[in-house]
Amino acid sequence: MDNWYKFIKAGMTRAQILTLIKNFLYFEDIFSSEGEKKLKELGIKEEILSKIREAYNINIDPDLEKFGENGIRAISVNEKEYPEYLRNISQPPVYIYVKGRGYFSEKSIGVVGTRRISEYGRSVTEKIVEELVNSGVTIVSGLAVGIDRVSHEKCLKMGGNTVAVVGSGLDIIYPYENRRIWEKIGEEGLIVSEYPLGFEPSRWSFPERNRIIAGLSRGIFVAESYKEGGALITAKIAQDESREVFTVPGNIFHPSVEGNNMLIRKNIAISVNTGYDIIDEFSWDKINIKKKKKELELTGQEEKIYMLLSSEKGIDELVYESQMSGKEVLIIVTKLEIRGIIRSISGGRYKRTEY
Repeated sequence: MDNWYKFIKAGMTRAQILTLIKNFLYFEDIFSSEGEKKLKELGIKEEILSKIREAYNINIDPDLEKFGENGIRAISVNEKEYPEYLRNISQPPVYIYVKGRGYFSEKSIGVVGTRRISEYGRSVTEKIVEELVNSGVTIVSGLAVGIDRVSHEKCLKMGGNTVAVVGSGLDIIYPYENRRIWEKIGEEGLIVSEYPLGFEPSRWSFPERNRIIAGLSRGIFVAESYKEGGALITAKIAQDESREVFTVPGNIFHPSVEGNNMLIRKNIAISVNTGYDIIDEFSWDKINIKKKKKELELTGQEEKIYMLLSSEKGIDELVYESQMSGKEVLIIVTKLEIRGIIRSISGGRYKRTEY
């Protein structure tokens, strides 16, 4: 967590903080004589200037301590650990709060849909998620009841990587009936929020959360949607942010898939029948992770590093994304390289060996 967090504590809005980040390279630059001059040139109102000046002396050590106690990391849009796809949306969160042992991946699909899930919707979700996870795709969803919960549960059951984006602070479980899956994702996957600890969910925090689901994903899969609902909002956001949208066609007599059919009819979504159709759209490798793990005889930690190397990475990236120590990562990378499972490339980076 860096000093930009002080502006959060000062009560400044996302747009106000992003304006400062856009115009100043470093936090300290804002408070120099040149910085004061630039602030006036930007036409910032005195009310906001007062908050900016107030922020300089705010002590964020208690927050750092609280994050540490709760196993939470706070990552600003300025930091290299911040997911690049999310950074590039029109309104990225200034900070994301992250908990868990999972990781962000460029090979990610957001899975969304109705809370009023039908047996058809459940079957579709489980089938598509299984096929995606079998090919090493990370599943991103919103940890709501219905489609979201089914997608997370299926991913975890298969030993895949799942990212849950929530509309509350990470210390407030909502809805409470999802407590068990929330805690499991906090241990095996990744829970993400743009809201600080203590933030209660609201009617507007969930639509805002949807842009993060889209931002963390290469594409959005709408599993089951009525003609109105949050899944369609996420699909629209994804379209606006140049993400692909996918769905399956549904029975025209079933209202729970009116949204699916509308997305196809209006050429917003690509109609798919399998998760492999989505994989083909991005030209991703169709590697069968379960089969590959058995063939390569990978341990749990080795599999995690292998999964992370779906795209080339350096040691520092692997340490951060795996949440292992540098020593552990170096040992695993060395073993995998000796076995010919991965190989080193220029710039001290590594990638999977093609079989």
